[in-house]
Amino acid sequence: MHTNLARIKLSKQKVNQILSRGEGRKGESKALILKEMQLVNSLQQMNKEKIAALNLEYDSLIESNLNISKVVAELEDSKNFEERTVDLVRDRLIGLNYEMELLNQTLDSIAFMSEINSGVIELQAADLKTAYYCIGDFKTLSAQHIVEKRGGVAGLGSIPVILKDFDKSKFTTVDVNLIQEIELTTVKVELLSTHPSGSYKILDNGKQKVISIINPQQFWGTTHYLIVLEKR
Repeated sequence: MHTNLARIKLSKQKVNQILSRGEGRKGESKALILKEMQLVNSLQQMNKEKIAALNLEYDSLIESNLNISKVVAELEDSKNFEERTVDLVRDRLIGLNYEMELLNQTLDSIAFMSEINSGVIELQAADLKTAYYCIGDFKTLSAQHIVEKRGGVAGLGSIPVILKDFDKSKFTTVDVNLIQEIELTTVKVELLSTHPSGSYKILDNGKQKVISIINPQQFWGTTHYLIVLEKR
């Protein structure tokens, strides 16, 4: 279901991009918008069926698996949020004289599977080129639930380590094909995430220190999350 929600988001982005260019009434663009909206309707229907199935499963497992209720609730919240945002797009299209009947149609099974498969490929490509970075001193990164200190005795000799379930919302998003330098605010830093030493250098560009990414493929090959600890 998470893939369905991501694909709905992708369809909304495509429609909004066309509308932002003022091409919503053009023949070819209109056909593309209707196809994306029909795909969204099909995905929303699938999501409703999955939620219903999960609720039935929850009812049968209520005594043995209480955690499933939280999962179902989170999925339903995500589904409802996407439905509200899709309704905003639909209202915008109605304002451009799109027929409600056409906006509410779904795709036939063959077309639906074709669009799903192409959407998965698009999402995978987007994931591959997207990376994230976060920079801060220990106090900041700790408060953001990204790192903690472990080891040592009575607080002495402990080292900062990345939390297993670190908060990904605190990161800046970048395109690995476009980002070449990441600016630093202090002279001394430590990369807590793992990146091959030959794939980057820490340089002084005349104004401040920067992480210069020499080989993006190698640099982001181990992890797409860069965590930099500032040492003041």
